[in-house]
Amino acid sequence: MTRTGTRTGTRNRNRILVGAAAAALLLAACSSNPEPEPTEAPTEETSAPAPTETEGAGSMNVTEKDFSVSLDPTEVPAGEVAFRITNEGPSVHEFVVFKTNLAADALPVDSEGAVDEEGKGVEHQGEVEDIAVGATANLSLELDAGSYVALCNLPGHYIAGMTTGFTVT
Repeated sequence: MTRTGTRTGTRNRNRILVGAAAAALLLAACSSNPEPEPTEAPTEETSAPAPTETEGAGSMNVTEKDFSVSLDPTEVPAGEVAFRITNEGPSVHEFVVFKTNLAADALPVDSEGAVDEEGKGVEHQGEVEDIAVGATANLSLELDAGSYVALCNLPGHYIAGMTTGFTVT
């Protein structure tokens, strides 16, 4: 009985040693790679720098948070307008721009409390969806002179106050 037990013990020990050697080789092969680990590719949220004073008056900094939208400045010249949108949370938001002569808090809404994007009196200009908490997104739109409204159009966010007007001259 001792002889069989010794033979089985030796086989198990050999299997463990072979497995450990294979694991060590795999680990060495993985860790000897001189290339850095790949990182996530830049997304719309991270790829463009913040607008600065030198980029012209067609830049707007946007801050979204539960439940407000603020713009700086609130008036820009007609042409290309670059929006840099920061979501201060605490939930995911989106950023939508409409051309309209209606007041920012008087846009047509659907049954979920979101602005009807094809409703009477609003012209959808562009948007960025699903801006994560703490993320920054960029949107560039060609805008004619007129009155505009920027808002978060997730269900309930617009009627909770996530809207503001701005002017393009």
